[in-house]
Amino acid sequence: MAATRFPPGSTSAPDYYRWRAHVFLVVYIGYVFAYTTRNNLKVVSARFVEEEGWSLYQVGFVLSAFTLAYGFGKIIFGMVADRVSLRRLFGGALIISGTLCILTGFPSSPHAIAALTFANGLVQSALAPAALVLLGAWYPNSSRGSRVAIWNTSQNLGAALLPLLAGALTGWSLAHFHIFLIPGLFTIAVGIWAYRTGADRPWRQGLPTLTMLFGPAGTPQLSTRADGYWPTVVRAVLTNRWILTLVGINTLLYCIRFGVINWVVIFAAAHTTGRDGEIALAGAELAAIPASFAFGAYAARYPNRASSAAMKAMLALAVALAAWPHLAFSSSSAAGALLLGALIYGPQVSINMLTLSLVPDNVAGAATGVVGAAGYLAGETLANFLIPHLVTGYGWTVAYTSLALTALICAAGYASLRGPEMRSLRY
Repeated sequence: MAATRFPPGSTSAPDYYRWRAHVFLVVYIGYVFAYTTRNNLKVVSARFVEEEGWSLYQVGFVLSAFTLAYGFGKIIFGMVADRVSLRRLFGGALIISGTLCILTGFPSSPHAIAALTFANGLVQSALAPAALVLLGAWYPNSSRGSRVAIWNTSQNLGAALLPLLAGALTGWSLAHFHIFLIPGLFTIAVGIWAYRTGADRPWRQGLPTLTMLFGPAGTPQLSTRADGYWPTVVRAVLTNRWILTLVGINTLLYCIRFGVINWVVIFAAAHTTGRDGEIALAGAELAAIPASFAFGAYAARYPNRASSAAMKAMLALAVALAAWPHLAFSSSSAAGALLLGALIYGPQVSINMLTLSLVPDNVAGAATGVVGAAGYLAGETLANFLIPHLVTGYGWTVAYTSLALTALICAAGYASLRGPEMRSLRY
């Protein structure tokens, strides 16, 4: 592992590590609260079906409004993140998202909620590219993967808090409006903090770059040419076969993820009574946290083998998905939800690791945007419409068996990336 080389007598070392720790804290806490204000309808979807008379297709329509906006926005804001102040982009997006979340709690019309959800999706699409570009700019090859894995747990923590809050508010007999109001207020406060105290890339803080500090072990070693930004985007992102492979994997992985997460509450309502669906949703999200830490520990030990770990997890996920509908919220269902969450989100961590490993750092935002957009535009949209179609026509068993077959395809895709990943990263 390369040693850090600060100039003799420089005060850069303490400044660098202080800023790096603060950057991680900002993007972690910010993303926790971002996840408490995105698409909150999914945790109260059963109430809209029962109380407002919504159909499953109307639920899917509103969920897809966020998906489409978030997907297209990721492409745009991924490229924006390569060229603007990341502090302002990240903090400002949190403030606006919290405001839109509050407004979404007022109407009951699916079209009005869909319009506000679309706007929120567009704003939230700036957050992940900004966070990942920051992590890529501050952490070298040896620790980047593990930090991305730890950061990835922020979305699970936020997503787990949301259904738990929904269950608590239901117990207090509060209206569904509060599941939009309370997270929105907290997110606005966190956004103001991030905007005022956050940092940008090291060189914009007057600090050395990763290449200056760590040499070849600082950033991925990829063939580069002195092209402008847009030619590099075309060459290194849009026509890069390994990035296109990640696009395909992420599309299918998101179909699996949202095929489970977005529909588990309604699946529970069809098989049991009470709050089992909310508990299963929270369990799946919380289980992802130790899974992400496990992937992070693996990345710290083997920085260039994320694809191998993800391939093995996808094979296990295929088995778990095939078994899940047969549990039907029996005594084993809680363990099943935990296992699904761990096996879905663990490999998803590797998507972010691999994306940052397979492109030059000056187009990292564009790459994360394109790969992430595929997951939402194709993957989640497919889940939002395919799952209700399969369930309505063939039942839950066929739906989950289809997701299991999808997991096997993802495993094959990860296997193909092992060679490029190992060649790219030195540490």
